[in-house]
Amino acid sequence: MAAVVGRLRVSCGRGLWWALHARRPPNPAPSYIFTTSQPGCLHAGHFSRLSSVTRPPSEHEHTDPAAAREAAEQGLRILRERSESLEQDDAVEAWRLLLKAACAETVPPDVYFALGNLHYIWGELLEFGKRAELGAEGAAKAVVAEIKDLRKQAMKKRQLAPGSFGSKGRAGKSPTKTTRMSDVSARGNDGRVLSVGAREAGGGRGTTPPEVDYPEAWEWYLKAALSGDTRAMMQLGDIALEAKTKSAGNAQHAEEWYRKAAVGNPPQPDACFQMARIHHEGIGAPCDPTRARELYDEALQAGSSAAAYFLGQRFHVGDEDLGIAPDGVRALKFLRQASEKGHAEATFYLAQAHRSGCPEMGLSQDLGVFGELVQQAAAAGSADALFALGSAFFHGEDGFARDPRAAFRCYSSAADDGHADASYCLGVMQYAMGDAEEAFRRYQTAAEAGNVLAWRNLAAMYALGEGVARSEQMAKNILATFGDEIERREKEEKRAAKDGEEKR
Repeated sequence: MAAVVGRLRVSCGRGLWWALHARRPPNPAPSYIFTTSQPGCLHAGHFSRLSSVTRPPSEHEHTDPAAAREAAEQGLRILRERSESLEQDDAVEAWRLLLKAACAETVPPDVYFALGNLHYIWGELLEFGKRAELGAEGAAKAVVAEIKDLRKQAMKKRQLAPGSFGSKGRAGKSPTKTTRMSDVSARGNDGRVLSVGAREAGGGRGTTPPEVDYPEAWEWYLKAALSGDTRAMMQLGDIALEAKTKSAGNAQHAEEWYRKAAVGNPPQPDACFQMARIHHEGIGAPCDPTRARELYDEALQAGSSAAAYFLGQRFHVGDEDLGIAPDGVRALKFLRQASEKGHAEATFYLAQAHRSGCPEMGLSQDLGVFGELVQQAAAAGSADALFALGSAFFHGEDGFARDPRAAFRCYSSAADDGHADASYCLGVMQYAMGDAEEAFRRYQTAAEAGNVLAWRNLAAMYALGEGVARSEQMAKNILATFGDEIERREKEEKRAAKDGEEKR
C-alpha cells in the first residue's frame, strides 16, 4: 500500500495538448441564444394549453397589456443582466414574471423564447428554486406526485401492445385507451415526453413528433418558432438532435427546424452547419460526406463562425472523407475569419499555433501573440483557453509570470465549465493548501469526467484516509480498474516534462 500512497502527486500535470489535438467536429457557439428577435407578436390563443409543469398560475389568466409589458421587461432584464451568474431566486422570479407576460392577448416572441431558455439552459436551477420556495411539505408533496406519475407511466407502458404509440414512439392507439393527440404530450416506451409541438409545425398533421428530453422548453420554443423566431427554431433543432434516442425521426425534425431557421428572418448562419453535422456524423441516417461538405460550404457562405472554425481545422490537417487536402493558407484564413466573429475556440486554436509555431500556416513562434489570443479566448468563454492560461500562470511560462492565485481563478472557471483537467489541477492545489476534503471532491469530479490521474490520487487518499474515510479495499479496486491506464498516463507525463525541460 506504500506504493499506492507514494503515487499521490502534489504538482500540476503539464498535459497541455489542448486544441491542436482536437479532431472532432466542434459544436457551434450558440450565438442565437441571447440575441433579440425581430418585432412581432402572436395571439396566445393560437396554442394548445400548456402541460401541468408550465401552465401559468390561475391568477395570471387575464393579464392586462400594461402589466404584461412591465412583467416582460422585468423578466427579460433579469435574464439579460444576470445570465452569467443566475441564482435560484433570480430564475424563479424571472419565470413568474415571464409567465405573467405570456398570458396577455398578444405575446412578444422574446417572452416565449426566454421561457424556453429557462427550462432548457437553467432547468435544474429553476426546479431547485421552485422546490425551495415550496418548503419541506410542498417539496414532499411534489416528490410524491412525481412518484405517482412514474407509476402511472409504468402501468401504461405495460398495457401498450406492440405497434401502439408506446412501442416504438409511433403515433397509434393503445388497446386500452385512445391516445389523444390534442393533448400537449404523450409518452414513449422509455417515459420521455413526445411533444405534439412538432406535429403542429414540423411538417403537418401527419408528422410523428420527436422524442425530446426537455418537453417544457420544447413547448415554449415552439410558441416562439411559430411566431417566426429563428433563434427558437435553432433551439428546437438542437433539442431534437440532442435527444438520448438518436432516431431518424428526431434527426428529420432537427433538420426541418434548421432548414426553417436558415431561410427565416433573420437567417441563422449556424443552421446549415448543424444540418451538415447530421449528414457528416450520420445522426439518424447513413453518413453522407458529399452532402455534408455542400452544407459546410453553404454555412461558411452564410457567415457561420462554427463552419469557419471547423473548415479551418479540416484544412489544417486534411480530411479525406470530405475531400479536403491539407492547405495551411486556407486553414489560417478560415480560423481568422471565425476568430474575428468571436468564436472562442478558433481564437484559442490560433493562440496555440502561435505558441509553438505552425509552419503549415506560415506562423513562427510568438509568445506575445499567444498571450493576447489566449486571454481573448478565455474571456470569450473557452474552457480550454482558461485551462491553458491557468497552467501558464501556475508554471510561470509562455511569457506569463508565476501567479498561483491567477492560476486558481482560471482553473476554477474552466472547472465550472466541466473541464476535467482543470478540476484535477484544482484538486492538486487544494491538497497542497491542506484542504483534503475539497481536494477529494475535485478529484472525484475530474475522475468522473475522464481524468485518469485523478483516479490515482483518489486511490492514494482512500489508502491514507485523507479527505474521506479510509478504505484500502477501495484504493485497491481503483488501481485494479485503472492501473494500466494510470501507468500509461504517468509515462506520458514524464515524457512531456522531459521534453519541456529540454526546450527550456
